[in-house]
Amino acid sequence: GNEIIAITPSSTPPLQAGTYYMALGLRSLGTAVAGTIVATVSPGAASPAISAPLTLDFGMVTLGQSKDLGLTISNTGGSALAVASVASSNAQFRLVSPSTPFSLPPSGTQALSIRFQPTAAGTQTGTLTLASNDPVRSSVNVTVTGSGQAATAPPAIAISTASLNFTAQAGGSNPATQTFTVRNSGGGTLNFQVNATQVWLSASPTQGSSAGSGVTITASVTISGLAPGSYNGEIRVVQSGSALSEQGAGPAQAGPVAIAVLLTVSATPGVTPVISQAGVVHGASFQPGIASGSWVTILGVNLAATMRTWRDSDFIGNRLPTQLDGVSVNINGKPAYVYYISPTQINVLAPGDGGEGSVAVEVVTPRGRSASVAVQKQRFAPGFFMFDSEGRKYLAAVHTDGTLLGKPNLFQGAVATRPANPGEVILLFGTGFGPTDPATPEGEIVRQAGRLTTPVIVRIGNVFADVAFAGVVGAGLYQFNVTVPNLPDGDQAVVAEIGGSRSQANALITVQSQ
Repeated sequence: GNEIIAITPSSTPPLQAGTYYMALGLRSLGTAVAGTIVATVSPGAASPAISAPLTLDFGMVTLGQSKDLGLTISNTGGSALAVASVASSNAQFRLVSPSTPFSLPPSGTQALSIRFQPTAAGTQTGTLTLASNDPVRSSVNVTVTGSGQAATAPPAIAISTASLNFTAQAGGSNPATQTFTVRNSGGGTLNFQVNATQVWLSASPTQGSSAGSGVTITASVTISGLAPGSYNGEIRVVQSGSALSEQGAGPAQAGPVAIAVLLTVSATPGVTPVISQAGVVHGASFQPGIASGSWVTILGVNLAATMRTWRDSDFIGNRLPTQLDGVSVNINGKPAYVYYISPTQINVLAPGDGGEGSVAVEVVTPRGRSASVAVQKQRFAPGFFMFDSEGRKYLAAVHTDGTLLGKPNLFQGAVATRPANPGEVILLFGTGFGPTDPATPEGEIVRQAGRLTTPVIVRIGNVFADVAFAGVVGAGLYQFNVTVPNLPDGDQAVVAEIGGSRSQANALITVQSQ
């Protein structure tokens, strides 16, 4: 019969591809039988082999930011390479894509995206471990490095003063120059420009650069051709290259910072005061018509040799002063209460008499007495105080938290403002609204608020507004707590009516829904 003989090839190390021959000898009952075994080894697929860069350097990255770099790995073997995971020894370095596991075909490549997101300043290192089915290198380590650096603050303008005051005499010499310092209170380097808003005002140098130590700016004024009076201007410092600098917008913008400049040109000594034609006006609206206990503005020349407001030393007990530095005002033959004097303007509180119709106003100074000027005096002369910005078209109003009411950036960033919301209670201020209960003591500091004895109507955007309070809160100062009606966004006119008289037209507030 036939016998099947099982022959198992064995070799260490494994055989290479090719044909192998082996002689086979058998002996049976003393008889030798010879034979040959032929074995053929065919080539198989080469093992997967992972190849990757050994280092990856991210360079400098700002804290709070991140940087991604590509890392390409290769399969240099002849069968599929499987990558089970990409682990990092430092959490500041991590794989972004692709997700693991993934595989590479023979001779294939795969791009990896690695992210460095530093959480601490200084040099950072780590190891990315790529675990695979490579029989020779089951894992490959890639050293990753990078540096974290603290964020640099943007430049910020800081100035040594918020205002400058110059005084001179008409026809005399220019006042001495004054200086202020511009420095960078932020990071980096501040490049800035300096601009003056009036022809009589100048600043030098007009540009500079500061990394923190500061640059001295010289301000000067020229009084040639200026009549006696008070002149207001600004010196604006703004970061160079800031497209929105004049509007003060943008969080990365340094400036503008405005320095208020006041120039007072006094008259030649010995000249008597002169009230301008139509120079006696309502102290809030600057329109004709005054009332008892209302604020009054007088315009002219040579009205005073100095410029100031009343101060504590001018009061006798609770009594309001009737003169400052020898300057006084008579209205209808009675002394008014003087708050502010300057060569070109005086602000007074009208005395509380019952006279109405045309009354005389005169200014008395140590240098003489002005000619009297007639002004119309009424029982009610309502008017709201206004912000000077943008041609005095917006009411001087505030929110209940004390924030000024106005469109955003009404004061070019110098003071915060925000619009009124429909349904919100806002505070308005005026003068000339008449008697209150309790009555305001004549010529005294107001110690107790008093409500109006005559009903007042307030319209906002031609819609009636609820008035929770209307009355005196200070000398000649009336306050109105009103609720803003449901109005569309934008500027809305505010008008108050009392006793048949109305406040000035075109007095606006800005309304904006939340």
